[in-house]
Amino acid sequence: MLAGASEQGELGDLWLFELATETWTPIMQSGPVPPPRINPGVVTDVGRDRIVMFGGRTGLTGTLGDVWALELDTLTWHELPAGPPARQRPHAASDGGHAWFYGGEGTLARVFGDLWELDFATDTWRQLPSDRGLTCGAVAYSDGALVVVGGHDVFTVEDSTWRYDLASQTWARVPTTGSTAAGAHWAFTSDATRLWLAGGDHLDNYDTSLTDVLSLDTYELTRVATSNLPPVHDHATLVFDPRRGNLILFGGTVGDGQTFSGDTWILPTPR
Repeated sequence: MLAGASEQGELGDLWLFELATETWTPIMQSGPVPPPRINPGVVTDVGRDRIVMFGGRTGLTGTLGDVWALELDTLTWHELPAGPPARQRPHAASDGGHAWFYGGEGTLARVFGDLWELDFATDTWRQLPSDRGLTCGAVAYSDGALVVVGGHDVFTVEDSTWRYDLASQTWARVPTTGSTAAGAHWAFTSDATRLWLAGGDHLDNYDTSLTDVLSLDTYELTRVATSNLPPVHDHATLVFDPRRGNLILFGGTVGDGQTFSGDTWILPTPR
């Protein structure tokens, strides 16, 4: 777990959650480390055993454009070449060989519509054609495309699903059945065939604790039935544990930062 915020401001600490024992451990960092921030775009580079982080926010309005890699074998950071302009809340996804960072928010309520690709083999950037400004949706890589659910521009929630075909470099709206409990600010993660959406809100109008799942094969949205629910929250973090088939939900806020939570929840996923 890296970056984030509390009542005292942005955080720069690093924590490890042990999946086997379900315990948290703080990691001591040495050498150069990224400045504290909230709302960066983060992806995993599985082939090189590292996490890549881009951008984020500092203070009420400051945005960052730096790019850092955390080497997981040594738990050390190093800075990568800069790419997109500074922003917070970019959509971030990876296919294992590349990362994509789409949209996000700049200063003065600006919402970006650009799309950038990072080649993991060379750590070089290129910009792809895109003209749909959006932030705070949920994103997954699937079958040669980026799938983006929900999100919002400056004033309006995008209650739809879009697909960016990486070969043709074009956006297309995807007919989707079902609906979600929220429209933005989810905790989200994906496995090979599903995009999981936990909590969230609808442009800060309300918070929810419900969980939905989008099939990346059929584009059907369904509600995940559970016997209990975490407290309502937005802007939490969700990861998928493929070995145990669990979702791990951590943190989040209520009212888009009015209060903060530090609890951890685990949900076995339907097979």
